[in-house]
Amino acid sequence: MAIEFFRQHFSHIQAGRMAGTYRLDHVVELRQEPDLSDDVRAQLNDIRLLSSKKRQITVLMTGPTALTRYYTVTWLAERLVQPVCLIDCAKWSEKYIGETEKNLAKLFSQAQAQQWILFFDEADALFAKRSRAEATHSHLDDGMIDLGFLAKLLANQQELVIFAIKGAQNADTLTQLFSHHLQLN
Repeated sequence: MAIEFFRQHFSHIQAGRMAGTYRLDHVVELRQEPDLSDDVRAQLNDIRLLSSKKRQITVLMTGPTALTRYYTVTWLAERLVQPVCLIDCAKWSEKYIGETEKNLAKLFSQAQAQQWILFFDEADALFAKRSRAEATHSHLDDGMIDLGFLAKLLANQQELVIFAIKGAQNADTLTQLFSHHLQLN
């Protein structure tokens, strides 16, 4: 669903080298403004202002509808005139120990060099417990992504980083990592 939405609003979409990543350039036209409360709009304007000054901004976005999250990210990209790197976390996160962290490090480094807004859609997948494989040769991680590692990546990032999660179940644990928490209606 995400990539179909963004195809309508960006003139250039390129699949990334890592599965589930896409580079989105040049907002064509935002045909519909996101339906947001005045409080959220004020927070978005603060985020836009701070991000334009190259301050480190990390956002945890929670809300029930994907469409509102997508419009919000598109709105920010249009105003900041920056490309977006969309990461579909449900498809992207690796099953084997260490792979997710290595890929995150590569992605953050590339985003810094290319001045991308990083948008982690369905980031719940990065923080969900994983099940054990039946095969004895598999070394699957049965825990969450290392939050200390993520905190280090976020602290060194100068571009806007947005993690969107569906519900509030992970929000309490993650809020401390982010400078802003947007609760979309």
